[in-house]
Amino acid sequence: MNMKYFATLHLPDYRDIAFENFLSRGIDFETNRIIEQDVSDELGRNKTASQRYADIGNDKYFCGFYESALKYYALALRKNQNEIDAWVGQIRVLIDCGRFTEALFWAEKGCMRLSGSENMELAEALALAHAGKIQQARALVNKPVKKNESPIRWLFRGEVMIKLTVGFFQKIIKPYKRINKIGAFFCFIKALESNPRDGFLNQRIGIAYLHAHDFDRAYAHLKTALITAPQNPLTLYCLADYYRRRHDYRNALYYTKKAIAFNPQLDAAIELLQWLYSPYGKFMRRVRTLL
Repeated sequence: MNMKYFATLHLPDYRDIAFENFLSRGIDFETNRIIEQDVSDELGRNKTASQRYADIGNDKYFCGFYESALKYYALALRKNQNEIDAWVGQIRVLIDCGRFTEALFWAEKGCMRLSGSENMELAEALALAHAGKIQQARALVNKPVKKNESPIRWLFRGEVMIKLTVGFFQKIIKPYKRINKIGAFFCFIKALESNPRDGFLNQRIGIAYLHAHDFDRAYAHLKTALITAPQNPLTLYCLADYYRRRHDYRNALYYTKKAIAFNPQLDAAIELLQWLYSPYGKFMRRVRTLL
């Protein structure tokens, strides 16, 4: 069992105008009507409507409510086509849901729209890395770093670096064998420098390490993320997947059930629960209990 996505997205083909209308204008492709969501003025009195919509989208994304996150990001862009957080958020959602081609298509759109935005370039690099376009991704993250870089930019760099495969000649030269993982490690340190207990950053770093099979580091960051948000279903699922990979099926089952309780739309958690209750999953749980 090796999930490559967290949830299924029901979207039109990315070459269809309905795809762009949904993401950039908040038009529901099934009803052809504008999605309406109320945003309380209490959610940031000094922020514009587009910023408030983007903030809610970020909260939904953090918890793995991907379709809802996309709708709020779309509403943000309907208010302001230059809302960078909404562009970046949509790219991240598409990546998390395994829609790498769509993520790259949308990242290229965003970079054309917001030419010169470093956040958009790094989001494109992340989409390129997930789409397997390694050289292009490497070119975007290897640019000089500016002073006082934001934690999000360091996070992006680390996420991209940990995805980059090591070339044949690098494998031969031992000191450079793990250069990408070492680079990612230092990027993640820089991302957390100002706030080591940041829930979102720790969650994303934990997920990056989990996908890279660096389980000890993944666990440390995911546990920190869970302390800041104990009911976060995406973090709970990632911990369940960590325990599953460590063959601790009792804890895997515990965290999977908690993840589904807080977010029944998290398809990866449902699939993991089905696997744990399958004949093979039950057998493995019994075996681990006897050991």
